Amino acid sequence: MKIDWFSLTTIILHSCKFDRTVMLVVRSPRFTICVLLLIFMTFIFFFRSDKHPSSILLPFSNRALQEKLRLEEYHYNMMLDGRAKLIEKWGPTPHRIHP
Repeated sequence: MKIDWFSLTTIILHSCKFDRTVMLVVRSPRFTICVLLLIFMTFIFFFRSDKHPSSILLPFSNRALQEKLRLEEYHYNMMLDGRAKLIEKWGPTPHRIHP
């Protein structure tokens, strides 16, 4: 009589009366491996460094941050100017706006 690995583990697990989470490991090993890998990578990401978490998320310096904010402010003002020009060209006119 030939018994494959899946049948053997199923028989053992049913005889030991394990709960459904153990059956998940047997029935879908790829999913279980992916979940374990994801948990392992999460631990590595969060516990690999002695630095403060904000320094991991924002790796640039304070000066670089100020420059980036200045550039974003410039782009935002340019967008507002373009929006004002579109409103002048396509409307609505002030008498068509109801307060």
